[in-house]
Amino acid sequence: MGPHPGTEPGDDEVAADPDALLQDLLESLSQAKYPKHGEELTYHTPSAARLPEAREEDTREIAHPAGDEDSEPLRKPRKLSLQKKTVYPIDLLAGGWHQGNADQQLSRPYDVVRDEATGATYVSDMMNHRIQKWMPGSQVVETVAGGLIAGGGLDQLRFPRGIFLDTSGRLFVADSGNNRIVRWDIAAGASTGVLIAGELGVLYDRQGQIRGYESTCCRGGPGLYQLRDPHGVFVNLAGEVFIADTGNNRVQRVSGLVTTTIAGDLVRPEAVFATTDSFVYVADTGQHRVVKYALAGGAGTVVAGGNGIGTTLDKTTSPTGIHVDDSEQVGGVPIRNIYVVDTDNNRVAKIREDDGSVSLAAGGCLESPSYIDPCIEGGIHDPPRPHPDDEEALNPSYDNPPIYHFWGPSGLHINSGINKNITVADTLNHRVMVWYA
Repeated sequence: MGPHPGTEPGDDEVAADPDALLQDLLESLSQAKYPKHGEELTYHTPSAARLPEAREEDTREIAHPAGDEDSEPLRKPRKLSLQKKTVYPIDLLAGGWHQGNADQQLSRPYDVVRDEATGATYVSDMMNHRIQKWMPGSQVVETVAGGLIAGGGLDQLRFPRGIFLDTSGRLFVADSGNNRIVRWDIAAGASTGVLIAGELGVLYDRQGQIRGYESTCCRGGPGLYQLRDPHGVFVNLAGEVFIADTGNNRVQRVSGLVTTTIAGDLVRPEAVFATTDSFVYVADTGQHRVVKYALAGGAGTVVAGGNGIGTTLDKTTSPTGIHVDDSEQVGGVPIRNIYVVDTDNNRVAKIREDDGSVSLAAGGCLESPSYIDPCIEGGIHDPPRPHPDDEEALNPSYDNPPIYHFWGPSGLHINSGINKNITVADTLNHRVMVWYA
């Protein structure tokens, strides 16, 4: 093929066709090595292939239409766009090997916590009835609580959901299918859990007299010491346990042998977070909002959502995870940020409590972050299902779902450092992702 129209090769230049140049660049991109996070990514084409002078449009002559030899040659505008390959500040942390029950697989992971001292990541592998531990740089995955068979024994779990790791290396589990909260002292190598909240079912005789209690815990119910399908758990520095008692539409506070109800005006709350200044934040999932309560009592205050269902950032749709952070400062003044897993919008939102401003922290597409390319038209990525009416249908992209898209995320962990890396249980993609700040 001859030189590009209007271009004459010099003694030290090589004539180049744009198609050939583009092919060279694509081959270079395919062989490029990804840099470490934060490093600049560059690509190089062969030195002999020099690009033609930049033009507004690149035109080609096209053959005359049949029977129209006297007409002017047709010219079709053609734009040539050469861009760097996008590098996303996102990593796969756990799972992602299809839904399954092998050691490195997950099945609807619901929550995630990270031990920042050791780097360990703990995941509640809900449908596999276990808690899995990942260590950085290791291919070995350890089951630290429960197992593949659901059960009500203290060495078993049934659909574990929310988890919390305290400073002593004790893991608290919202064992939703057993209507209880159990603590596993994983730092000490415990092989069974300890009952923290929930009540054994009472056995009565025909005369109504108590004959004893059920051997496995716990029977769900509305009693003060009972739970029904709890989804969230949080433990403060004083050792008080806060429970999102989802099926009873309330939040319970367990302090030693004393249990009290903090809030009862909720609809299926799924997460709870207690702060050091004696406030409790609740993901009021069924009412699509986050509510703040003072431990001293009184009505709650809506701090996120509460504007109905929708995709705009002032709305949350079925929030299932929350984290409250006080480490950011503006002008030397600490501010409080609330991170919310906006589950049905497939994103994590960040709300500044003092002024109510909202920004996109992870997932979603509403603000078209530069690292999301392309952004899904309409703002929200909702992977199509082969059977739209079947909510249980598998994600058709499960073989290789885009790393920058969530599907039904649930829990999250925000690291305590200056850079607020966000680790998310990407539930319906059966994986855990970390978004770097």
